[in-house]
Amino acid sequence: MAAESMMNLTATPFRFFLLGATGRTGLLFLAQALSRGHFVTIFVRDVSKLPVALASHPRLRTLTGELHEADKMARAMGEANPDVAFFMLASETAPYTAVSTGTYSVLQAIAAVKPNPMPFISIAAWGLGPTGDYITGFFARTFVGIAKTLLWSKPHADFEKQLAEIEEAPPDACSTISSPGLG
Repeated sequence: MAAESMMNLTATPFRFFLLGATGRTGLLFLAQALSRGHFVTIFVRDVSKLPVALASHPRLRTLTGELHEADKMARAMGEANPDVAFFMLASETAPYTAVSTGTYSVLQAIAAVKPNPMPFISIAAWGLGPTGDYITGFFARTFVGIAKTLLWSKPHADFEKQLAEIEEAPPDACSTISSPGLG
């Protein structure tokens, strides 16, 4: 069924701006969006991490830069003129600030290039965030609680910083949807 839905092109293609396109979640999203006929602009540090088939896709535009380069990201977003910004980053390595740094930069970019609010969708692959109430069962809750404390404490802190940055953003900058995973 999943393969079938990827074969159908969308009647009205969207223009997406994607951060995190070379990661586990972003790469799958990118492949699916392109296969459905959407136009995607990605802002990545290293283009060589993309599979060749995706890197040469006619509906893909690749721009390079670092997450902290808010001005460069704003120029890229201005050129892309996206309908929505997707954010699929994880703070997996030191200094564990990819999510909050990227959030700050993308919110600055949206404010700089969009006169009206633009949807900003953040999807974190970690088991982080306010969805802990959906984890049922003693063992599952215990495992996630221990993992958040022992394994994910720094990424979790960065995710909390992201939420604070979103709350502090001007209300007219973007409409935000956050899908933080399991925890």
